[in-house]
Amino acid sequence: MKTQTQHSPGRYELYRDGEPAESEWMDFQIRLYRFGELEQRLERAGFASVTTYRSFDREPAKGDMDEMFLHECSVG
Repeated sequence: MKTQTQHSPGRYELYRDGEPAESEWMDFQIRLYRFGELEQRLERAGFASVTTYRSFDREPAKGDMDEMFLHECSVG
């Protein structure tokens, strides 16, 4: 079953005087949105304008085949 959730395990370590003092394991769960899915939520949250890009060069997103989405939002 596909959940659109990415799991990224990681460990935090605290060192005191160069020696390990504490350690904690984390399972970061990141929700992966499809094209158009997050935009609707941002608009419902009150953003007047939501633009979706596929790169830091501000190239407009075209669909789910894009590797990532960047969202630019404004309130009015």
